[in-house]
Amino acid sequence: MATLRRGRALIALGALALIPAALVGCGSDDSADAPADDNASSQTEESTSEETTTETSDQSVADACEIVVTGLTDLSESTSEIMSAATSQDTEKLNSLISETSETIASINDQVTNEEVSTTFTKYADSYETVNQVSQKMAEIDATSADAATEVTELTEQVTGASEDLTAASTELGEVCA
Repeated sequence: MATLRRGRALIALGALALIPAALVGCGSDDSADAPADDNASSQTEESTSEETTTETSDQSVADACEIVVTGLTDLSESTSEIMSAATSQDTEKLNSLISETSETIASINDQVTNEEVSTTFTKYADSYETVNQVSQKMAEIDATSADAATEVTELTEQVTGASEDLTAASTELGEVCA
């Protein structure tokens, strides 16, 4: 039973820690925006001639990064709710909040049409969805089952892998949006 609670807490803490991590290096100032805009503009002209029907050519790196930063900043304000649900062991609320967060991240991802930012943020969104799925599976574990400890260990390993992927995607996002 303690193992199950610890596993759920690890998932919640991992989910919380990774939202602000994506914001590191994503802030933009005017000096950083200018080169990115120029580069995106030249890429836009090239891709327009090749793919006139895609929306990716209309969104600059700076605009895409702004969407990501704004969306994740809004999400980071709700982390106290996730932490509260984790510490109170309210599994239903915890799963609901993690699921809502994953849906919001997916929605942010849908708004990003710049190929360079989208490729990186999709990795982030997919990894967070893995955290969501593991959280749901963790809630379904029967704590009295003989296999409960093994299941928790396997799910904890999955969330650790997803956390590593999220961290890598956050780092990459910081580089793209710098």
